[in-house]
Amino acid sequence: MLKALIATLSLIIYGSLYPLSDWREPTSPLFEFLFHWPESIERADLIQNILAYIPLGFFTVFFLSKEKGKRTNIILTIVVCTCLSLAMEGIQQFLPSRVSSLSDLVLNCVGSAIGAIFGSVMSNSAHFTPRLVRLRYQLFKKGQHANIGIACIGIWSLAQTSPWVPTFDASQIRRGGSAFYRTALNLETIIVWQVAAYFLSFLVLALIWMMIVRIKKYHIALFGIFFALIIVSKIFIYTRQLSFEAFFGFLIASTLLPFIFRIKNKNLICLSGITLIGFNHTIMELHAGTITTLSAINWIPFFGQLQSLNGFQGIAEVFWIGFALAFFARVMTHYQHGLRTAVLGGVCLVLYLSAIVWAKQFVPGRFADITPIIICIAGWLFGWHGFFRDETSQSIAQDPARP
Repeated sequence: MLKALIATLSLIIYGSLYPLSDWREPTSPLFEFLFHWPESIERADLIQNILAYIPLGFFTVFFLSKEKGKRTNIILTIVVCTCLSLAMEGIQQFLPSRVSSLSDLVLNCVGSAIGAIFGSVMSNSAHFTPRLVRLRYQLFKKGQHANIGIACIGIWSLAQTSPWVPTFDASQIRRGGSAFYRTALNLETIIVWQVAAYFLSFLVLALIWMMIVRIKKYHIALFGIFFALIIVSKIFIYTRQLSFEAFFGFLIASTLLPFIFRIKNKNLICLSGITLIGFNHTIMELHAGTITTLSAINWIPFFGQLQSLNGFQGIAEVFWIGFALAFFARVMTHYQHGLRTAVLGGVCLVLYLSAIVWAKQFVPGRFADITPIIICIAGWLFGWHGFFRDETSQSIAQDPARP
């Protein structure tokens, strides 16, 4: 939990002080923004400022869960996160490209409070946690591999439902379903590469699902119901839309589920999953854009990803790729070869991602950026978390005389 807290904290500091250049003395007194409420707040900024501090509040209260009482931890977390936000807003006064605002401070405080309350419930509840654990073991297999597989499905679901803000506004619901309706009436407007990408993604998720689910009798039905709900829920998510391409890709993949779930060879499943992820990522990254201009490689990490809601979605999608690759790699790796597989696999992944970024320079409408390399490698490393601890325990179990 400490590693996740440090990573979240580093990301917030980097995003708050980006572009980390062109520092100047502020034209107004320091912290003067605390006495002026902005005339208007854009909805996107409101959501973004809240979402940015929810993970920080969540991980902070988890880190403090064994130190003090439940209420004290929540209050302490909110105070710490608010002080961090105040410091970031104050430092932003020295950056002409950033705007310090009292509303940002308040919204960050709200986000940290939401994360702290949710994290406190997850860490201290005497009734909720055991029920959740019992449900987990009823539906899925035991072990670290199943936990990583569940996390893979969860990360993909979060990426599809970003920015995680449900709404029942009539105009948003109409907008959320309008893209599906228009494409259904004009099938010639279907974007083929999106259909292929969704189709490959669902095949990968099906392979993960079959390796971790316990209830074999209804596993196909459970898979279909769960992922159909994720797709349809986009209608009720702020700024998201239900696309006909996602529905069509899911429909095609569903016809292959009876054949996929008959595969018994573990290594064949893992190799198939890795290959499908590679095809999926290549299609998503190298398809032509809507404009004809070319771009040089951007060497500034997280350039733009932390400035919009779509940036959060992109981070989750790329992180999922590295995390899913790690899942398949560690499933078919013996614990004695774990370190070698993690290092060699990471090197191969960096080379592959670097080739993709280099090739994007020559694809019209695509933005060549090194940020996906960093995010994907982070997903790969997180996917191996706990593997080497298991390796040590298994080695001791085989050699009782080992100290």
